[in-house]
Amino acid sequence: MDPMLGMIYLVPYNWAPRDYLICQGQKVNVNQYQALFSLISNLYGGDAVLNFGLPNLQGRAPIGFGTASSGTNYLLGSVTGTEKNTLSTANLPAHNHGATFEAKTGQQSVTIPAVTGNLQVGVTVNATTAVATSGSPTASANMLSSGGVTKIYGQTQTSNLVALSGTSATVTGNPSIPANTVTINTVTGGAVTVSPTGNGAPVSNMQPSLALNFIIAVNGIYPDRP
Repeated sequence: MDPMLGMIYLVPYNWAPRDYLICQGQKVNVNQYQALFSLISNLYGGDAVLNFGLPNLQGRAPIGFGTASSGTNYLLGSVTGTEKNTLSTANLPAHNHGATFEAKTGQQSVTIPAVTGNLQVGVTVNATTAVATSGSPTASANMLSSGGVTKIYGQTQTSNLVALSGTSATVTGNPSIPANTVTINTVTGGAVTVSPTGNGAPVSNMQPSLALNFIIAVNGIYPDRP
């Protein structure tokens, strides 16, 4: 039984029988294979004038053309996929790396700024609260008597210190603090070292596979289009 022109078969040997060619993407003459060219044109390569290409199935798995369930549209004759991929940072899951910090220490001058205070001093003088027994001064009860009275001012014009008893002073608020500079031992720098990981080796996308020989019928029964 003659094969249908353009049909592709798998065989376990490394050559193509009569009326078949191996699917290796090679270009063949248009005039020599006019019937096959009328079916596939230059869909798989070639200039469509002198030559046209055969499908290249070396190291490739065929898939059905059209729109996949994922929504990707695969055109007839298009090539997709890669044998290996090198992952980038965007492909990696969130993860942690070990890190070490080597501190550098030394002396550092620190200036504490001055603070303006707001002290308030209150003085309390205790005065007598006795009620006078007479509305008019008498010989013994008046400010003019000189007997036994301490004179506040002396005969000279120099001032004297007077001791006041029964007084108290209260200080409230915060005192002023001058600026102060101190030298301390502290961390002045250092280096962070992040432990690297991974070698950047490509990741294989290959499914478990068996290498066989794809061949295409270049002569045979011309298919009837419905």
